[in-house]
Amino acid sequence: MNPKYSKIIELAQALYQNDFELRTQHFSFIYLKKRLISVGRNSAKTNPTNLFNPRRGNDGVTITDKGTCSELAACLKLKNLTNIRTDRCDLFNVRIDKNNKIAMSAPCPSCSSLLRYFKFKGVYYTNEGARFERY
Repeated sequence: MNPKYSKIIELAQALYQNDFELRTQHFSFIYLKKRLISVGRNSAKTNPTNLFNPRRGNDGVTITDKGTCSELAACLKLKNLTNIRTDRCDLFNVRIDKNNKIAMSAPCPSCSSLLRYFKFKGVYYTNEGARFERY
């Protein structure tokens, strides 16, 4: 495995917390070249921005439970930085399940539209085999 990818997984495992509100934890890392510039973690709390980008399931139906996806959290933090061109940035998603294992972390349909809006250079996510795939 690429050393950069293993560092990202190690970082996600270091940030993992036993949180009884969340079944799994997703982490999104935004890199500009080799520099980490933003980290997002999913949350049981909602964000006012969710009103403009409601979460949708794979069937297209709006999900009514509250929460914020890690991609949105990372993009909101990135927005506070100035002069960062997202077309030069890569976003990496890592999901850690309740058994502390790496799991599938492909973006949901709502986050997919958010990521298309930001036009990241590359979007990568972990698969069931704890390897990164390009989205």
